[in-house]
Amino acid sequence: MRAPVLVVGQSAGRADVPVLSQHLAAIARAAPAGVVICDVRTITSPDAGTIDVLARLQVAARRLGCGIRLYGAHPRLRELLLLTGLSEVLPLLADPGSVEAVEVVREAEEREDPVYVQEGVDPGDLVS
Repeated sequence: MRAPVLVVGQSAGRADVPVLSQHLAAIARAAPAGVVICDVRTITSPDAGTIDVLARLQVAARRLGCGIRLYGAHPRLRELLLLTGLSEVLPLLADPGSVEAVEVVREAEEREDPVYVQEGVDPGDLVS
């Protein structure tokens, strides 16, 4: 099943949020997939307003029971997401065939507890 796509124009501003949210709602209702691809390839000069628009779209998507993934993000947009700390809130969808398509798995550093590790207990190991 292919995820539906919402295209965001290069000059999307805060005034465009209601219209984009309506389009998002229509897309999410027509093809419920749990995720909507947000095509941002035309955004080449992102600023704080761009981040605001994308964050508001993510909030709208979550209210609809889905989420958005950004596709085709310009390096400047990627840098802004990292700088603002929103790279996890607005996740990027790797372009097919790119180096980013490889999933990076973080390993615990020395003296750091691994996250999401479940330890099992063997009853034979218990010492009275």
